[in-house]
Amino acid sequence: MNYIKEINAFYDHMERNPLSASAVTLWHTLMHINNKARWVKTFTVAAPVIRMKSGLKDSSFKRARTELKEKGYIDFQSRSRNQAPVYRMVRLSEEEQGLVTSENLSDGVGDKVGAGRLTNQVEDEGMDHLADRDAGALIKRKEKNKKQDNTIAAENAIAFFQDNFDVAAPYVRNELLHWVNHSGEQLVLNAMKRALDRGKTSWGYVRAILENWRKKGICGVGEARGEEVRFRDRNMSRKALSSYGARQMNEEVVPEWFWERKRDEKLKRKQKKDYHHHTEQETEEIQRMLAKMG
Repeated sequence: MNYIKEINAFYDHMERNPLSASAVTLWHTLMHINNKARWVKTFTVAAPVIRMKSGLKDSSFKRARTELKEKGYIDFQSRSRNQAPVYRMVRLSEEEQGLVTSENLSDGVGDKVGAGRLTNQVEDEGMDHLADRDAGALIKRKEKNKKQDNTIAAENAIAFFQDNFDVAAPYVRNELLHWVNHSGEQLVLNAMKRALDRGKTSWGYVRAILENWRKKGICGVGEARGEEVRFRDRNMSRKALSSYGARQMNEEVVPEWFWERKRDEKLKRKQKKDYHHHTEQETEEIQRMLAKMG
């Protein structure tokens, strides 16, 4: 299975067969698990594992699973004795390919019919209007391709987040899609790598990095790396200045009068201590003499 083709087909499919947010989250989770299992035709996984990876509660998980099966996105078979269900991902890209072939067959009846339609169209609308229609169709195709590219980029960012951080809840998925559309896939991936380098594994820290870059007008990975180098240089300069200042204070020359004052204070304390000591001895001697005389 081609992961990218399946994602593109999934979003094309949703235009005709929409899903709830919980069902979208569950589909991505099951695709992730099937990818880890090397795209086997069927695979088993316990419900608690799926809920943990998708962030869905039990009731939301069951509703989303039923919705995916009813709308033809997946198939699953429950088993008895507390055994994990068996899941099968419907190959949406193959269905899309078959749909395009059918549409082409229904539209292309023959070269003569196609030529006749084109002739009538040119006669009725004129060559200029036909050119405008072609230009409009080209713009729509470009917009669709851009949307698909953004979707692929967002899925790459989500996959990186789930592999290195945690399960991407629907809120985080929407945030990642927003930042990929706003700043590009490479800058978002670079912000996540920087957070990991700093030992941070929360989406809030990654978003803070992206918001800081946005305020500084940083739009590319090269600019982000340059800003990081400048930040490290500033920190090293501050530490060097701080260390130099402390060393200067320790090496500062103390005036001579300071030491003379210290010596005088020490001498006075000693003299005072000796005076009290002698006075106490004299008092005891006088008391002994008076006792003898009495």
